[in-house]
Amino acid sequence: MNDPIILDANRLRAYFDSIARDFQTTPQQMMVFALILMAALTALVLLAWYQVRLVRAGRRVASARKAAALAASAKLTARQAELVASLTALLRNPREQAHLLLSNVAVYDRAAGALLATAPQRQREVASLRVKLQLGRAHPEQRVVSSADLAPGQRVMLLQPTVRARARVTAAAAEALKIRLERQEQQAAPTIGAAAQLVLARQSGIYQFRTTVLAVDDTEVSIAHSETVRRAQQRAHFRRSMSIAVGVRRRTGAEDANWARVRLLDLGGNGASVANAGLNAGDGVSLRIPDRPPLQMEANVVRTSRRGRVAHLQFADVRENDRDRVYRLILDSSTQRRERNAPNRTGPAAGSPVTTAAGVADRAPAGPGQPR
Repeated sequence: MNDPIILDANRLRAYFDSIARDFQTTPQQMMVFALILMAALTALVLLAWYQVRLVRAGRRVASARKAAALAASAKLTARQAELVASLTALLRNPREQAHLLLSNVAVYDRAAGALLATAPQRQREVASLRVKLQLGRAHPEQRVVSSADLAPGQRVMLLQPTVRARARVTAAAAEALKIRLERQEQQAAPTIGAAAQLVLARQSGIYQFRTTVLAVDDTEVSIAHSETVRRAQQRAHFRRSMSIAVGVRRRTGAEDANWARVRLLDLGGNGASVANAGLNAGDGVSLRIPDRPPLQMEANVVRTSRRGRVAHLQFADVRENDRDRVYRLILDSSTQRRERNAPNRTGPAAGSPVTTAAGVADRAPAGPGQPR
């Protein structure tokens, strides 16, 4: 038979007291522990700081190498290299962003803007360097900030006191922007060395900037670059008030349907407004605008206004080539002159009876100087 277990309360208390004393710390031990902890934290902070220094040093070295490679590939002149140095100094982190100046459009824009704010006379150099670095915006939906953004084929209009000529961009060279004038009868040649204005239309708006004609060789014209391109009008598809006679007819499927001769009130890249010829919202119509050859657009009447006297049209399935022609018509201030001089192919002669799209007999608007 086993002996019973007898617990001695005093001995148990003494045993647990001895264990508790082992977990008690003195102020000196606590101070040592705090110092050790502070030393460890300081070491971690120093290590992190050193790591950041190493990373930033690596970034600076990599940026310098990339910048040197980009400058070498662009074959910059000594003058352009000096301009790069001036622009780099204006960056937030010059030593880490030097390569971005030569490869990123947004970074170049910020640096160029800061430089031109204090030295506007250097805009031609800035634009020329932009061309050399190929930092232009060729996409039609992007905003234009420099003449270097104009891609070959872009339609423009060159304006001088005695010149109003349509043209196309042929090249954005480093030394100048080159355009080719469209041949027109009785058109004066641009004046070399004289100031000029260039106007252009893109999907992001109508832009204009002042420039100087540098050289003229028949229809080939070289003009100075500019970094001060201004947007004259901004909208998804800009439009401008106009007043020319156009032809409108309902889409009935019959090719011989009569055209109603009405007045075009405004024209934009996505639609137009015309004097109403019995149209209602929801009608499908064809719009014929005088041009060479005539521009015919399919559209839908989205609404009417002014108590039904004005019909607002939205173009349907517009081809980019047709939209470019619309933009050219908007920019061309001689549209009304062309419409008066061109053969009447949009409808019956002025003053003759016509049938409107609504099927109501009407009389075509009289031309200038004719009785209404």
